[in-house]
Parts: sequence; structure tokens; C-alpha cells
Amino acid sequence: MNDFINIRSHELQQNGLTDWTSEARSWRHAIDARLAELCPAFSCRVPALGRAMTDAVTAPGKRFRGVLMAMLSGRLGVTSPALIDAACAVELIHTASLVIDDLPAMDGAVLRRAQPTTHVAHGEARAILAGIALMSEAFRILSALPGVDGATRAEAVAVLAEAVGPAGLCGGQDLDLHDGKSLASVTTEQDLKTGQLFDAAFRIVALINGCDEGQIAQLSVLSRGLGRAFQSYDDLLDVIGAGTGKTARRDRGASGPDKGLLAATGVEGAVHHYRAVRMALQTDFLSLWFDAQGVRDYVGAILPDDPPGPG
Repeated sequence: MNDFINIRSHELQQNGLTDWTSEARSWRHAIDARLAELCPAFSCRVPALGRAMTDAVTAPGKRFRGVLMAMLSGRLGVTSPALIDAACAVELIHTASLVIDDLPAMDGAVLRRAQPTTHVAHGEARAILAGIALMSEAFRILSALPGVDGATRAEAVAVLAEAVGPAGLCGGQDLDLHDGKSLASVTTEQDLKTGQLFDAAFRIVALINGCDEGQIAQLSVLSRGLGRAFQSYDDLLDVIGAGTGKTARRDRGASGPDKGLLAATGVEGAVHHYRAVRMALQTDFLSLWFDAQGVRDYVGAILPDDPPGPG
């Protein structure tokens, strides 16, 4: 792992902005490798719970948040084992949120990342415990970031905890479960449910890199815009369904009200809204104090300017 990080750091320093596709792929492999190293400890006391946690973590995914952290941090100057561990911590939180989001009491999804969801494969009770345990592991990893001083570790834990709690993921999920939506209320959901984890990820990168408050504020603006664009696109993909690897049309429930952006705007309105927030995100990138072209290109591959139309 250290050899990979040293090579990656050398490439960034010598070549400037490297090809973003190979860079993103390299960081994704590094994060996957580190997660694979972390997973065996999940089964140290209760193997069945560990298997549920491991299955959720190792299911194929983009590692979008972790890769973004690594690409941003590389441009700010730090590529280190601490960065990879921090990226893994954020990915564990994201995975835990998916496990919980898929539960029958939430979205009731049966497919995630082209595999049975955790509650389908391992039972509802164990899925709940797996989600809690994955969050616990994320905080443990942040509390022990190698080569990082204690005060920075503690602040990183606090930042991630805030992103998970009532002012973040949990608050956004609670709002998402209720009807009577407007575009303003859905935007708040997006900021809490999606944007806050991006914000925590970027703040942790900023802490590791020693950024000042003005720079952190710029990253917060970026994270909010990214959260809105990402969740809007995800809501549209829910209608399209094909190729997503997860249960489709969860936001258009046959037995209940529509959820998310579709509940406020309908499909056509959601497409227009996505295009607007996607354009705003471009401005957020251009407002950063450093050249983020490669990062912007990577985001563009995940969030295209124009969403595909529903089938």
C-alpha cells in the first residue's frame, strides 16, 4: 500500500494533472485493497455478522466518495496511508447507509450493486446490526489515522459523526420517508441525506491537508452542489432502472406516495432540475482555489450533463 501511495504521489508531482481515468482507477483499487484488509477483523468475534458486513462492503461499487477524497487530496499535496484510511471510513459509512436504506421499513429494496441486499441475504435483524457495526468501524478507523495528530483525528471523528446524525444522513432519511414534498423540502433532504457526507469527506481531506477556513468553505459549497446533483441524478436513475444494479422505481411506490425529487417535480421537472444543479456544480468547481480539472472530469463521467430519458 505504501509503495502504491508513493508512486501515485510521484506521478502527481512530476506529471501534474495525470489522466483522470487511470488516476481514479488506481485510487479505487487502493481503496478496495485496504477495505479487503480491514474486512477479516469484522468476523473476529461473531463470524455471521462479519460475513454480512463483509458482503456489503465488498459488493462491487464505484467508491465515488473515497476516490474523490483521494483525487482532491492529491491536488492539495497529501497522498498517504491516512488518506486511504479516511476514504475507507467514509465508504464504510456510505455502505452502512445503503444497508439501512434498503430495509423493508425504508425503501424495501431487494437488489443492491447487482446482488441481494443485506437484509435479503442475511436477515433483517442482522442487516440492522451490520449497519450499526459498519458505522462503528468507520469511527474506529478515523480515530487511529496513521501519522495524524490526536487533535486532527478527534476533529475528523466529530465531522463524520455530525454527517451521520440528525443534522445529516439520519435527518435526511427521516425527511425522505414522509410525503407532502416541495422542491425546497426535497433540496433540504438532499443536503442532509447526500450532501452532508460529501461535506464530511471533503472536510476530512481539508483537515489532513491543513486547509484554512476559507478553503474549507469553498469545499463545503462544492459538496452541497455535488450532493444535490448526485441525489437528483440518482432519483432519475430510479425511474430508468436499467443498468443500475439495484431495485428500480423505489421512489414511485405503488402503495404509497412518490419520494424524493419526483414527488415534487415529476419526471420532466426532475430532468430540468438536474440540468440546473449540474450546471451550478460546474461553477462550484471553477471557483476552487486550485486546478480541479481532473476531478471535474471524473465527476462528469458519473454525473453527465444530460440524464438519459426514462424507458
